[in-house]
Amino acid sequence: MSRYTNRLWSENERGDILLKENIFDVFTGRSSCREITILADGERKESNHVIRLYTYNEIEKMLISAGLKVESVYGDFDSSPFTLASRRMMVIAQKPEG
Repeated sequence: MSRYTNRLWSENERGDILLKENIFDVFTGRSSCREITILADGERKESNHVIRLYTYNEIEKMLISAGLKVESVYGDFDSSPFTLASRRMMVIAQKPEG
């Protein structure tokens, strides 16, 4: 969440402008995103989506309830440590023997 930005805009090499607004609900763990793209020719496109963000503790509880055991946790595909600044959470879980 340290990289979470409420509003941002950018322009690409074609001259299209992307406007993005994010709203995070701390009680539900849901992030709502509204994106507006204004193409270089003036055409406007809008999209909305919602994603659910899970904490490590929530994921660990779900894995345990599914009969799995967490083996490792990484911050990205390169096996870097999982920290508050990580862009991802990669969890390796396995079914215990026996």
